Amino acid sequence: MPRRNITALDANRYLELVKERFASWIEAGYDGPKAIENWDGNGHWAICWDGGPYDWSYYGTIISFGYVETEPEFGFRLPKIKVPASLSHVYSEPYDNTVVVLYLED
Repeated sequence: MPRRNITALDANRYLELVKERFASWIEAGYDGPKAIENWDGNGHWAICWDGGPYDWSYYGTIISFGYVETEPEFGFRLPKIKVPASLSHVYSEPYDNTVVVLYLED
């Protein structure tokens, strides 16, 4: 059964957390991630970042916020991020090393 969808506001809040987590990368001049609606054709939002750190999506999911403190490829610091209660209903899942798909937690 397909998962229900989150709102654009939720997706953009999640995007801001990803940007906060990878701020040192973005401040170094690399492009930033983008929130894409209907990424998979089923209406799900995703955070896509082709130019991000290798395997960023595995470090950038809500589950991993606060666990990894250094990005291994280039050594950028990854600060611990406090996930607000307003996003407790968002489930995130890495699709590959460039995409995190966002779902409404069941």
